[in-house]
Amino acid sequence: TAHELFKRAAAQDHASAQNNLGVMYLNGQGVFQDFTIARGWFELAAKQGHAQAQNNLGLMYQNGLSVPQDHNQAINWFEKAAMQGNLEGQKKFQNAIESLERKASQDANPEYQYRLGTMYHKGQGVPQNFKTARKWYEKAAKGGHKKAKHFLSILNFQNIVTHRNKRTR
Repeated sequence: TAHELFKRAAAQDHASAQNNLGVMYLNGQGVFQDFTIARGWFELAAKQGHAQAQNNLGLMYQNGLSVPQDHNQAINWFEKAAMQGNLEGQKKFQNAIESLERKASQDANPEYQYRLGTMYHKGQGVPQNFKTARKWYEKAAKGGHKKAKHFLSILNFQNIVTHRNKRTR
């Protein structure tokens, strides 16, 4: 059976076979549906850099399948898949960022606001934009997020140094 063939190949660390086993368990194709086993196979393949497995893990975290629902983890996995050119990962990553921006605005969630600040600060999956990073860090800091306060102070310091350097030229 396909399950037996994939299992033999997966035991030899073939990432595609590991991902295929994950899909089988995720969907209950030829095996009993088991999200925990699916996640285990996806994790093995994802650690080897298998883009589709990374995307599949993102979906599991996004939907809370055998893991607590965690949008930050979902975005991390979607980003890894997207950076390898996985089209589904790119779409999911972009959708996740848009969803994160909505939630950060509507729910005033400091953790989401901090995450967005970091993404714009470092240019992770979005164009680097210090002004936008500052906006999200400020919102998160107002909500009591300590790391946001720290990075906001770094941005402020960098801004002061930049302005001083421009004046001394």
